[in-house]
Amino acid sequence: FIFSAHDYAIGEKLHTTTTVGYVESTSLSHQLGVIPGDKIVAIENKPVTNWETIDHAMLENVGRDVSMTFERNGQPFSVIYRTANVSSPDDLEKAFGLSPNGFGPPKINSVLAVSPADNAGLKASDVITHINEDSIVSAISLIDHVSANASKPIAIEWIRSGKEMRGTVTPDATGKIGVELSPTEYSGPTTQIKYNIPQALGAGWHDLTSSVVLTFRMLGMVIAGKTPVSKALGGPVKIAQMASQSAASGFATFAVFMALLSMSLALINILPIPALDGGHLLIILIEAAIGHELSQRFKLGFQKVGIALLLFLMVFMVINDIRGL
Repeated sequence: FIFSAHDYAIGEKLHTTTTVGYVESTSLSHQLGVIPGDKIVAIENKPVTNWETIDHAMLENVGRDVSMTFERNGQPFSVIYRTANVSSPDDLEKAFGLSPNGFGPPKINSVLAVSPADNAGLKASDVITHINEDSIVSAISLIDHVSANASKPIAIEWIRSGKEMRGTVTPDATGKIGVELSPTEYSGPTTQIKYNIPQALGAGWHDLTSSVVLTFRMLGMVIAGKTPVSKALGGPVKIAQMASQSAASGFATFAVFMALLSMSLALINILPIPALDGGHLLIILIEAAIGHELSQRFKLGFQKVGIALLLFLMVFMVINDIRGL
């Protein structure tokens, strides 16, 4: 209901470009020879017409090798992203390392006092345009250039109130200069899709099924040892953090987060773990298969094991959340 209501009320805004605007230097895309200006035309032999379709296709293929077809100067070429060992959607995004054409140079929202940026004379509202004479076309490209030059002085150019300025800044040992960036505005082509009620129901159902499939895939990768538990699961502290972040982005974003949380809890609840509904269902299926009820002693022991597992999981997740702060 929440997914469909969100799709009906908000619709969907599509970035109707598949042209690459920036390639992160540490990404698989860079290693495969993808350059700005290349156009993505298909993923797994399925045509793509907007960047959201590209993001969804990559997310749906986490933990798998992905074939992608590009076009450069009118000539098609294909590459294969060897991402079978990628352990999470965030890691897949870093491995992909592409952002669309249409984002402008990043604007500084605030500067930390006594930071490299402060020492270099940067101020809030400055727009950073070049690093070491390389054009900065997005926030990602700025982060990429700065982090690659930890503890090294770099030439920086920015615009302040229409005036071009230059200076030198030395990122700290972690590859940061101490600025918070404003959200980068997209100026490329877009399409706003509005759904009627039947279309919103269909879109909401697609959102739900995609989330369910991704959740089970991540659980499968955890069980197979491909994904660390710390990356795949979050406890109460992590949930509170994400709830706060989503609430800060507006009611619509918070509602979608609550829908995803409810879906995740429902899926976990039906797993065949003692003390959960899935554990009760497992007992019922066993009794149906053998033709008689299991002993109360066995079922009580079964529930005790489940409760112990759940308590251990809760303690583990809280410790894991605190370690990740």
